[in-house]
Amino acid sequence: MNTPDDHQRAFQELAGPAYEALRESPVRAIAIARTLVAIPPLTEADTVVLKAGILVDAGGDLGDLKVVEEGAGLLREVLTVTPARQDATYSLGNALSVLADVRSFDGPEWYLKTGAMRREARALFEVVAQSDAPADLRARAITNRGNLLWESHRWVEAYECYRAAAELDPTNTVASSGAARLLLYAAEKGLGPATTLTGLARGYIELARRSYRDDPDLPRDLRRLIAKLPPASALVPWSPKLQNADVYTAFVARNHLALGLTLDGLEPSLRRWDNLMVDSISKDFEVRLDEGDSGVPTLFAMFNLLKADFLSARYVVHLALNDPPQETAQYADTLDYARYGVKTGLLLLGQRAAIDILDKVAVAVTEYLKLPGNSDSIQFTRRWLRPDKKSGKPAVPLAWQREVAAEIGAGNVYLIALAELAEDIARGGALATHQQSRSLATHGFVVMHDERVEPSAKSPHVTHRDLAECEEQAIRSLRVARAAIIYLEMVIRTHESNRPSRRFVVPMVVPNHHYIRGEED
Repeated sequence: MNTPDDHQRAFQELAGPAYEALRESPVRAIAIARTLVAIPPLTEADTVVLKAGILVDAGGDLGDLKVVEEGAGLLREVLTVTPARQDATYSLGNALSVLADVRSFDGPEWYLKTGAMRREARALFEVVAQSDAPADLRARAITNRGNLLWESHRWVEAYECYRAAAELDPTNTVASSGAARLLLYAAEKGLGPATTLTGLARGYIELARRSYRDDPDLPRDLRRLIAKLPPASALVPWSPKLQNADVYTAFVARNHLALGLTLDGLEPSLRRWDNLMVDSISKDFEVRLDEGDSGVPTLFAMFNLLKADFLSARYVVHLALNDPPQETAQYADTLDYARYGVKTGLLLLGQRAAIDILDKVAVAVTEYLKLPGNSDSIQFTRRWLRPDKKSGKPAVPLAWQREVAAEIGAGNVYLIALAELAEDIARGGALATHQQSRSLATHGFVVMHDERVEPSAKSPHVTHRDLAECEEQAIRSLRVARAAIIYLEMVIRTHESNRPSRRFVVPMVVPNHHYIRGEED
């Protein structure tokens, strides 16, 4: 009877020469890969996955699209026969990422030309991350998704991926060094308190350096990145002081849900730690008072409402998980381990409210950048690309909506972040389940079960789900909404900094709402 050790020995025997060749000669590694033949206990599918991985890595090193496509094709064949095979799913995601990266970057159009393959790669990595695959494989999938997100300027979500991967597998050097580099980048750019960000980075630097010392086979590029990190001893460690924090504050800190312009960190000593704000907006000096343009720009009200919506959704989820109100109703038991009551109702409300925020973000961008469209027809998933006149779906070939293209061309890369987040929320994307759950709860019935998800009776109008999965998804939906709001703030910040100096504009700074209402000390 074959054991996992037998399988690993056979794998090393087959893979060793190819990967050794890969370090010195990708061309020779390709030749070796094409001659690989299964040796027991490896199956033919095992060998194909191995062969494909070598072809993808070597093709990527050479910038050879055809070789990478050959590897991707082999992986698709394996997944056609065994769709639940997670190593092949991961490898196909990696192949699609490489296919995108070997295409020459030509500005904003590169994101459209490579969008489909990168979107599929993110979705494949998410499938592996949510599977029962070994922890190290799930961590690599989460890390690679983080790499793709950072490539699209989605640095909030990229950091979340690196943090999650490092927690799942502390030996994942790409994850720990990625988290450290993002935190240090944010500190340098003023995207959060420097002492908090560098203090958090210290722990990840220590993790990365440990692997740097213990693993002599780390890729040279990765070793150089780690070597450039500052000494951990030069940074003062930081962690939130939660000893005296109430349950709600601890919930927000533990789940990284504070709404501030920072990757991470919450300081409970602050009275108002959700401190993400639009500080000022410039207006053309010559305004026509009869057009009603003399007041405070509407965007301030919009941003206030977006924040309030997010904080309300977050508090509702907190109540569902930590402090549901007393039940005042009786419910019929359906004898299938279903849970009914205010707890599950609040959970559904909070998740729906979080995803509803995305369409409002699209409306706010429309107002601020004067994009075409009425608020009652604007959708987050269709805001950014030029639509087909008949279907309303993105036109083929893909093209940026005209005003969006101009703004991106001026350097406002956070519109790319919003556009690719929209791609992930749409059907087939890595985050599509969040939008689907919102739709199911809005237009039908969702029943949660705390044990077996086996309904007593089935109906096309009723969806049955695992309670623990719904709880996790509600938290993740809040993180999606948080990221979108932060990207919106960055769109505004970037646009304001890019205003032509030859135009005569004046910044409009508005006072603190709580001060005006006498609510501040």
